[in-house]
Amino acid sequence: MLKAVCVGLLLFAATIARADGAFPDEMQIFLPPDQPHRIIVTTTFGILESQDDGATWRWVCEQAVTTALTAQLYQVGPPPDHVIYASTQSAITISRDDACTFETAGGVLDHAHTVDVFADPTMGSKRVLVLATPVGDGGAVPSGVFRSTDAGQSWEPNSLFTDDMGGILNGVEISASNPQTIYLTMKRVQPLRPFLVRSTDGGTTWMTIDLGSVASGLEVRMIGVDPQDANKVYLRAIDPQNGDKLIITTDGGGSFRVAMTVYGPYVLPDAATGMGGASMTAFLRRADGTMLVGSRVAGGWISTDSGMTFSKWNGAPHTRALGERSGQLYACGDNWLDQFAVGVSSDGGVTWRPLLRFDQICGPKQCTNVQTVCASPWRDLVTLFEIPETVCGQSPPDGGAGSGGGGSGGGCGCSVGGRAMAGWAVLAALVAIAVSRISARRRRP
Repeated sequence: MLKAVCVGLLLFAATIARADGAFPDEMQIFLPPDQPHRIIVTTTFGILESQDDGATWRWVCEQAVTTALTAQLYQVGPPPDHVIYASTQSAITISRDDACTFETAGGVLDHAHTVDVFADPTMGSKRVLVLATPVGDGGAVPSGVFRSTDAGQSWEPNSLFTDDMGGILNGVEISASNPQTIYLTMKRVQPLRPFLVRSTDGGTTWMTIDLGSVASGLEVRMIGVDPQDANKVYLRAIDPQNGDKLIITTDGGGSFRVAMTVYGPYVLPDAATGMGGASMTAFLRRADGTMLVGSRVAGGWISTDSGMTFSKWNGAPHTRALGERSGQLYACGDNWLDQFAVGVSSDGGVTWRPLLRFDQICGPKQCTNVQTVCASPWRDLVTLFEIPETVCGQSPPDGGAGSGGGGSGGGCGCSVGGRAMAGWAVLAALVAIAVSRISARRRRP
């Protein structure tokens, strides 16, 4: 019972996030292709990073990322720079030194409400697109698409696209196979109408495509553009009552089809994310074309025929995010129900090898700024997850207690079996924090 309460509280405090196989949920996973041993996982409590294939993990607290309440979304730019972008309620923050320090975007994005950020995945590219509602002299201006061509050091003052009927943008992605092709998802309200918006000339001209034929009255979010086909786009229609729908277009928005619907146990909508019903929480199109769809509560599904049919995915965890590198499948699962927060599979997701549980975090990332800013939050994290003093083989400083894992240490030798949960005092504190964060948070449209 206590475990279920803790899981629910973490979901209650979840923020809006989507990238690299993750839907709006509390975790994302990034696997830089040119750094084969590095894994980056973003959470509601900051960034977790491993440089050794998941043997040890370091933490960057949210206080080091943003002065806002929380980061809503992260994105990692392409090699060789691997710039990290964090979207918050009132800014985009940017790290150019592997999350040791973050700077706040200025210009038109100064204090702007941002809902999505996407870095051009082309090797060496410095182009970044942000969906934002800037603050003008007369107050907030309509939401638009803002571009940087120097990895966020400066931003063009004019939006590439703003809907002349007041549409609210909620997703953006640049095609990996044809970077001149850009897609947006958008909704108009009263009544709710979803749209896909497309540009094939880098954002100079746009076509707005009504999605009413497949998602009438539903909000539609961007999943992604097929990495090998700029005309193939995956979308998610959010339907808390009847199950989320996976929508696919193979002709750039000329036609659409509902590829599958996630049927499963009904879950009350989450206070932070609005997610409820039978919800998709992850999607991955693998290098061999296999498609995986994950859910936090209803299992998973697999397609080997380009999404024409789906069957049950045996071995699916309670999925938060999915990724692939060098033929291995990575997943963010439920830290308690799956017995791992991050796992890896070499047999297509049938079996999993745990790489991380939250009580295996070694300590703050070893950067001066992070060590300073995250010292106090780290003590709270140690209490919350009951992180052992000897995690990663290190000894408590001066033989004291409560250090958690502040030293350097080597390989993580922690058990991935069951553990005692935090006490009721910690739960009460977490409830209070969650309630205060949700009530103060500006809801994402």
